[in-house]
Amino acid sequence: MFLGSLISLMIAVALTSALALIYFDEISRWRFMGKLCSDDPAERATGINYMVQQIIGPDAEKPYPDDHPGRKKTIDAARNLLNKHDASHVCFQTIAATLEKLNLWGADFPRARLKSLAHSLDKGNPYQRRSVAETFGEHAWLKKTGHELPLVADTIGKLLKDSDPIVRRKAVIAVGALSDSDRLNLLKSAAADSDPYVAESAYIMLAFLLKPDATTPAPHPDLKSNKAIQRAIAFVNTNKSKPGTYPFPRHTSPPLDADDAVKRVAALQAKTTASLKGIKLNPEMWPLERLEAVRVYSDSRIEQLRPVLADPIAPMRDLAAIVAVERFGKPAALNLAKQLAASFTDNDRKSAAVLAGFLKADPVLLELITQRANTVPQNMHNFSPIEVPFPRYLLGKELGESARDLHRLALWCQGKPPKDFSPSDILTYDHLPKLSVITILLQGGDLSGTDFFLSTLQDKSPAELFRADYRILFNQFHVHRILKRFFPTMPDFYPWNPRNHQSFAVRAIRLWYLVNRHNLKFDPKTITFR
Repeated sequence: MFLGSLISLMIAVALTSALALIYFDEISRWRFMGKLCSDDPAERATGINYMVQQIIGPDAEKPYPDDHPGRKKTIDAARNLLNKHDASHVCFQTIAATLEKLNLWGADFPRARLKSLAHSLDKGNPYQRRSVAETFGEHAWLKKTGHELPLVADTIGKLLKDSDPIVRRKAVIAVGALSDSDRLNLLKSAAADSDPYVAESAYIMLAFLLKPDATTPAPHPDLKSNKAIQRAIAFVNTNKSKPGTYPFPRHTSPPLDADDAVKRVAALQAKTTASLKGIKLNPEMWPLERLEAVRVYSDSRIEQLRPVLADPIAPMRDLAAIVAVERFGKPAALNLAKQLAASFTDNDRKSAAVLAGFLKADPVLLELITQRANTVPQNMHNFSPIEVPFPRYLLGKELGESARDLHRLALWCQGKPPKDFSPSDILTYDHLPKLSVITILLQGGDLSGTDFFLSTLQDKSPAELFRADYRILFNQFHVHRILKRFFPTMPDFYPWNPRNHQSFAVRAIRLWYLVNRHNLKFDPKTITFR
């Protein structure tokens, strides 16, 4: 009896001592961290020393690990103080400066960092303000912690009134990523901007937000004769009545100076699927012409797509996979996918990986995909990098590892990802054709690849050269048809329209994606986003 009471007493004393230590530790943290907010420099210095020791540890040569309890609690206390005070407060500035010296000021303090950036606007130069506009836009676009703060919309609104037009250009793009409650009024204000790029961007985004009975904002007086603004206003008015349409006529024939192959493709594109008889193909056909011929002739066969599925240019292969499924149906496409996966030709295997994403792979195809995903290229005799005059980062270098990694991505799309595989990481692989990666990611309901491709927040300037690169991808390789397969409500792109109309259409598509990105829902039955 006595022994039991003694043991109970000892346990009680131990627990009390432990609780006292914890309580004392919390009291000390509260007391010393509070000194960071003191008006007395000496008191603040004491608080800084305490904060540094709690985060680094008593021995700078052997710092605390990231998961050390005391370290984590001190960082949390700093975060709470930062969120509690304005960026102009001495407490905020002291803690921020200390964290910056410890290389901790950044991603771990998103709300505080946004407050600090907003506070810096009044004394920052134009280059700093441009950077702030980009950062706030990225927070809203990626829905990072802090993007919902009223501070974000208020700061972007302030940047829209900046004296530097480049700042306003970046700010109007950032507006597109905000919530509907914030962006409509800001865009209406930006539509009256004296800078044509700002006004045009605002008008295009309004096209996707205004209701049919809404009034289009009047352009700035200096811009009334600007053709880009007139085009944008037409786009707004057209989209209010017919969402997803395009204000310029669809040309059924290319320019008069176009070569014969382009004209033949244009004529075929004007036809409906399986509307012609008597298909005639030859080995020298331009891939797009063969695609269209196989699509529209009633007596075509799926095997006639093989040359395009082996094409060295990724968008041609991806588009051929789409035509194979939609023209001939999934059973025929499944048999073709098995043949391509069993092939010894690298491009055939890449096409098999793309085709598989449209199909529920049977055991044979799944086994072939698994084998290809685990195959290490032994030689490179039939591989060669493609040199192209447009952004190669969108196509990849097309090296030997491409087929293997595309099949790893195809396994992920089938719900059987390889161990330690991350679909987002695959976008960083230089050897892969990026558009094929984007296609397979979309098949699996993942928008990260399209974010990489279409986000206007990636633009560092509105230079015509950058937009021309995109226009070439849409014009010459019909990338819009791949995107349209997954985004049926996306604005149209007509490759036979004048060049300036094409550039406008590409811009409209990218701004449509920016505005609608976070409302898009994936339908696995149709493999589309609406």
